[in-house]
Amino acid sequence: MGLSPSVKQILGEIDNVAEALENKLNCNVLLLAFHNYAYIQSDVMDDLENFLISTNKKYEDRDLCLILHTLGGDPDVAYHIGARLQNLAGEKRLLVVIPRMAKSAGTLLACAGDVIYMTPMAELGPVDPQVPVSGTLWVSAKSIGDSLRMVLEIIIEVLQSKKPAGEIPEMLIRVALSQMPMNAVSHYDSLLAHVEELLEDLLSRRMIKDKEFVSSVAQKLTRGYNSMGGLFILTRQGK
Repeated sequence: MGLSPSVKQILGEIDNVAEALENKLNCNVLLLAFHNYAYIQSDVMDDLENFLISTNKKYEDRDLCLILHTLGGDPDVAYHIGARLQNLAGEKRLLVVIPRMAKSAGTLLACAGDVIYMTPMAELGPVDPQVPVSGTLWVSAKSIGDSLRMVLEIIIEVLQSKKPAGEIPEMLIRVALSQMPMNAVSHYDSLLAHVEELLEDLLSRRMIKDKEFVSSVAQKLTRGYNSMGGLFILTRQGK
């Protein structure tokens, strides 16, 4: 099934804007923008590689500018895309521009750059491991663990109060447990350590050379925030 004329027109306009931006900034531009129901997954890496092959364009002659917009996704895929773009830029700089947001795995990908540029309304977010709960939805493994603890607290509270078992909100518990990828929850700590290693590798290749500082930044991004908006507030304050 081919693209509709309206979609082709929009893609053509995007290409024209990207070309004008390349000429203005004297850099090569790549756009990775995802709508709210699309995430960084394995097919994105395949599509990117196919695009690079099809264009047969030399990216080593000028700085490479990645324009990024995403809610996140698979951190392993984000890491591989980041490493691929670092290699693609070669000796030139990899510039990451975030007009609005690059959450979770998007923040990990942004850390592949030599420098990150953000608009006043742009957001980064903690690099917490995300897991798929349906074909189109990825959520934080931490939030799943928090939900599980809430369900267990309800059960314990009811049992300790010696109320009849029928008073336990069974429907809530059944629905909550059925939606939880329990394997991801049980391996949350190892997932977190793995994501830290991915961050350290990307950061140390370009943006930060001091190993101790790299480690502290990676730890802060993975474990130092309780909400997805926290990093945006710190960034806006210049800390």
